Amino acid sequence: MNAESRVGVSCEVFMPMLAGNIGPWLIWAYWINPLTYAYKAVTISEFSAPRWQKPTPGNPSVPLGTAILQANDLDTRSWWIGAAIGILIGYVIVGNIVLNIALRVLNGGWHSLIICA
Repeated sequence: MNAESRVGVSCEVFMPMLAGNIGPWLIWAYWINPLTYAYKAVTISEFSAPRWQKPTPGNPSVPLGTAILQANDLDTRSWWIGAAIGILIGYVIVGNIVLNIALRVLNGGWHSLIICA
């Protein structure tokens, strides 16, 4: 594995965790990264669990899990879990369609895309 691959993988993996620190010129990379949605779904699911609903030491009116999500610039609404899972399923479907079209074009050209009934 060369240095370029390591930098690329590092950016892909750590970008969802740095959402609050990304400049506006790079925010598009955050939103098209599928790991962003997986990270959101897992963290919101975890910190919304009953074991994280204890009062925060500094502010007893806010649950600990909610305080952690807000400190990391993550949404606290639980509907994001379903939305993120739906988006990830969409990524898989669109990715498979694009992959199949690319393989057909590379294998036999555009004439192989014609579907015979």
